[in-house]
Amino acid sequence: MKTKFKLIITSFSVVLLAACSSYDLEEMPLDIQNPAYGTWTDTTTMQPKGYYITQLDLNSNGSFVLATHTYGAYTNQSSIDLSGYSEHYGNYVLSSRNIYFVSKQSVNWDSFTGGNAVTTVKDLELFKSCTYTVKNDTLELTYITYPADAPVTTKQIFKKATKQ
Repeated sequence: MKTKFKLIITSFSVVLLAACSSYDLEEMPLDIQNPAYGTWTDTTTMQPKGYYITQLDLNSNGSFVLATHTYGAYTNQSSIDLSGYSEHYGNYVLSSRNIYFVSKQSVNWDSFTGGNAVTTVKDLELFKSCTYTVKNDTLELTYITYPADAPVTTKQIFKKATKQ
């Protein structure tokens, strides 16, 4: 029984490593305090009105939450009115320079369509081919997006959230 369990775990590990072969998989031990751990935020102004706040929580246990909340985007909304949100919950693998995110569940809601939030349980890779750097209180993610018909290198810069 134990041998079968070990064989299953070993097989799963080989498949996982093969699937992530484009990443530098020298994982950081979870008991080391990596400077990427913590809560990071980015606020972006939208045109013609509104803004959104993206918050990324990287927990030392390998779980993450990525939440984007949009405010004041629609006609007749003030800047404090919630327009919609998108949240991803999942796991990540962190190495000295790469980070691989897999969302296991997402929750989306938009005030324009109203109704209840929609929860989707599905594995989804976020931030394709992602590398990261941490300098002082700044986390920079560099990843690939596909806005048209060709891949584009994209950066998102987060600031370390202050503890309240």
